[in-house]
Amino acid sequence: MKIEFLQEPELEFGNGGRHIDIRFGMMHYKPLDYDSTSAPKEIKAGIIGSSETIERLAAWLEKCKQGIEAKKSNQQYLFPDFPGFGEEDNLPTGISLDDRRNVTISKKDIETLLENKDPNTFLRESVKFFIEELRYIDEKNKPRCFNLCIT
Repeated sequence: MKIEFLQEPELEFGNGGRHIDIRFGMMHYKPLDYDSTSAPKEIKAGIIGSSETIERLAAWLEKCKQGIEAKKSNQQYLFPDFPGFGEEDNLPTGISLDDRRNVTISKKDIETLLENKDPNTFLRESVKFFIEELRYIDEKNKPRCFNLCIT
C-alpha cells in the first residue's frame, strides 16, 4: 500500500486573496463576491424560540456584530479574533433582526413536544413544528399586493 499526502487546497476570497483556513481568509480578504452588486448586503433573520432564548440570541448576535476577541490559548491560530460583521472594515454583510420575523414558542408547546419519549418521534414532531413556524414567518412577511405587485 502506498500512502500519499495531499496538500489542502487554498480557498479563494475577495481581493484575490487565498488561504487554506476559511476563518483567516474571511477576516483578511472578505468573501469572494463582497464587492459584487449581487452579493447580499443584509441577512434578514427570524428567531423561533422562547421569549428568553430569542432575547439571548439577539443579544449574542449584537455582541458578535462588534467583534469578539481571541480566546487565550497557547495555540494562537486555534481561536482567532472574530472581526464582527456589517461594516466595511470587517465582514460586510449585516444580520437584521425584526420582531415580525420572530415566533415565540409557548411553554405549553415545548412541554407537548417533550412528551414524546421516543427520540425518533420527538425529532419528527419537533421538525414538523418548526417547519410550520417557519411557514408562518414566511407568510407573515410576504409583500402585500393591492393593485399591482411585481416580485
